[in-house]
Amino acid sequence: MDSLSCLPSEILYLILHQLARDNKVGSLAALLQASKYLASATLPVLYNNLFRHNFHGALTATEYRARLSYQVLVRMLLSQLPLASLSPVMSHALGANKTVTQSTKVPPLLDYFAHIRHLNLRPEAIVPDHFWPQGEPPPDAFACMQGPEFSQIYRTYSFLQSHIWRFDLTYEPIQMYYRAVLYREINWHLASRILEQLKSISISISDLDRFYSIMSRLGSLEHMEFILDEAINYNWDYFGGVSGELMSSPKAWEAELMPAMIQFVRDHTQQFPGRLRTVSYSNGGLWNDLEQKWPEETKLEILRLLPPLRGPTSLHRDNVQHVTLHADSTDLSHVQEIYCARSFSPRPWFTAFRDNLHLIQRCRALKSLDMDTLGPGTFKWAVQEKKALGSGKKASWLDRSRSAYLYLEHGLVSLEKVHLKEGAGEPLTDELDDIAFAFDQTLKSIKFSSMYLSSFPSRPIHLGRGWVELAALEHLSFYTRRLVLDRHFFKLCPSLKSARLYDGSDPDRCQDATTCLPADLPSLESLTLIGWCAFQLHPATFHSTPHLRKLTAGSRKKGDLSYFTPTTDAPHGSFDFQDDVTETIMSTRARAAEIVRTLWTWDWHLPNLNHLALTGEFAYQFQFRMLNGCPAVEKLDLNNRTYDGRLDRVLSYADLLLPGSINHNDDNPVGAPRQAVVAPALQSLRLMGSWRIDDSLLPQFLTVMTPNLDTLDAFGLKGFTLKALADVVKVQPNTIKKVYFRRPDPSPKDSVVDAGLLYHVNVNSMKRQEEARLVRVHFEEAIYFVMKDPAVDNYGSE
Repeated sequence: MDSLSCLPSEILYLILHQLARDNKVGSLAALLQASKYLASATLPVLYNNLFRHNFHGALTATEYRARLSYQVLVRMLLSQLPLASLSPVMSHALGANKTVTQSTKVPPLLDYFAHIRHLNLRPEAIVPDHFWPQGEPPPDAFACMQGPEFSQIYRTYSFLQSHIWRFDLTYEPIQMYYRAVLYREINWHLASRILEQLKSISISISDLDRFYSIMSRLGSLEHMEFILDEAINYNWDYFGGVSGELMSSPKAWEAELMPAMIQFVRDHTQQFPGRLRTVSYSNGGLWNDLEQKWPEETKLEILRLLPPLRGPTSLHRDNVQHVTLHADSTDLSHVQEIYCARSFSPRPWFTAFRDNLHLIQRCRALKSLDMDTLGPGTFKWAVQEKKALGSGKKASWLDRSRSAYLYLEHGLVSLEKVHLKEGAGEPLTDELDDIAFAFDQTLKSIKFSSMYLSSFPSRPIHLGRGWVELAALEHLSFYTRRLVLDRHFFKLCPSLKSARLYDGSDPDRCQDATTCLPADLPSLESLTLIGWCAFQLHPATFHSTPHLRKLTAGSRKKGDLSYFTPTTDAPHGSFDFQDDVTETIMSTRARAAEIVRTLWTWDWHLPNLNHLALTGEFAYQFQFRMLNGCPAVEKLDLNNRTYDGRLDRVLSYADLLLPGSINHNDDNPVGAPRQAVVAPALQSLRLMGSWRIDDSLLPQFLTVMTPNLDTLDAFGLKGFTLKALADVVKVQPNTIKKVYFRRPDPSPKDSVVDAGLLYHVNVNSMKRQEEARLVRVHFEEAIYFVMKDPAVDNYGSE
């Protein structure tokens, strides 16, 4: 007996349901063949909701395997039905691909239909091309499409045919109809056998009459999804002038079908009171280039027929209108998540949420909130509750509604995760400050994003001003136009694990870049600071971040690729002047204001740092000696590209050796030997912008400092010769495989051969690249090779 069969049934049940939640269809299907006991335990789990969203994978245009999985499953289920019961439309489609039909033969011992409780077959999964091997219908299927019986199935046939001919659209209308009819027929044949046991079902609105006739068998139904398989909505402005006859047809169908759908729901709720709980809608994606939209009036009318939701655990775009229509009778005390953030244009569900913000206060179990900024006072209730509970006063300051005393019965809301989005709603005002105060003991994640960085004025968003310590905060993310950090900001977040702050303000303005106080962040693992917030972090903070794995810092891009890097009259730059604690940097623009910044000493010990990325001034001032304290760094990205490209970073021996005595006359070490900078784990090095290195430094740079380098992307490196580069690569003992350069100047084509670079390599030699240790040298216009093993012949070199 297998080990799973020996488990208690309760444990096996938990394992199977976890596999289903993780969409492990293949694993569950394999258990059907393991033993009779496992098959009997797995069937109810696997087939309970076998067409649920993403169970087989995403139904996108590129996900052929997901669609094929649907097709095979549909074929297998239909194979259990008598062939004589199938309509001609289904027979022609299902009989076309014999390979799939044969592969889906199953033993008759398992009753798959008995375990189906949710039948929500997606129209996107029914693609005739998958039935027809050549992508074209076989003769018998095409003959069926041309016959009078098929033309009468869909009332939209003559209309859409005329519509497509009139506007010369490219797709074939008959196949489009065939797909819609095929979906409707498959859905009906699968459902009609098990109607009594179904808890949810998808119904094509063109098939309402057939389902109306068997409504007495739908007593277990809790959810309906209506599929808009009739074309009732058109963008007339897009198509230009349209005759009155064409425009009147879809309006007439809408006027007929929508009331029929409302009546269908009304009759079901009267025949089975309280059973049907929710109704959803889908346009089905059946009509190419003709997106269908459900009338909002119809959806609201149906929502009024349904009972209030029973203890919802989340509020989102699909149920918020339902809740607001039954607000007084809906228990929201179990809601743990709110997701009501729109993308761009207004939506009716968003309006319903915006006009009923008081509902948030009733969600006493709320843990996660994702919404647009909706103006001042949105979270004032939470601030007042905390103040009242802390002072011991009664709730007389609140309104006299039931919500005023909820905190006395349930306690304060323990919100943990917040994501606010600015751009679709009102501009940010007091929301962040109120959230930080009201939920300071429980808040673990704060995220804020502004959709339109350039459209908003430079209105600063202040973080930390007047805040108390957020002891539980672990994750922080801000993407906004203008960000100003309070000096105590990082000290208020001692448990921070990840922080991503993007300041989109003008890169050459730094009047507000006041350095924060040093903070202890022992749990920090990832830090991204872009914009002037990068200059506000006190560098001494890095001495308290032993678990830091990824660090990104720099100024915002100016244009496509360049970064702001201010000029400096100090010999060592703003972050490396060792005789004083601060250094003054003047902006590239003529200003009287001086900016005082705290030094970056580049001497931190960050044993777990894996990825370091610096841009702009941070890249220009970077000291390679920092790598000695970061033995785990595998990826280093440095980009100091400026607007005009005239600011070069000139590398010297001093950059590649640890501090000590230097002979400034010849720039070579003298006296006691100096320890070289070594990055033992570095595999990828990227230098962009303008970096200058001469031939004498290449061995130290490419061999000693980076003994395990795999890829060197150095389009910004210059000052060396091709021959010096090739000589170093030939004798290099490390594992470097690819280097990317701009061809050094001067570099006539003949010098490529003189440097020992190969232009063409025989295919057989390419296959032996690992053994021959060929190194690819990528220039902008060509790929060359450096041969590290002289045993490889030069085939076709120039």
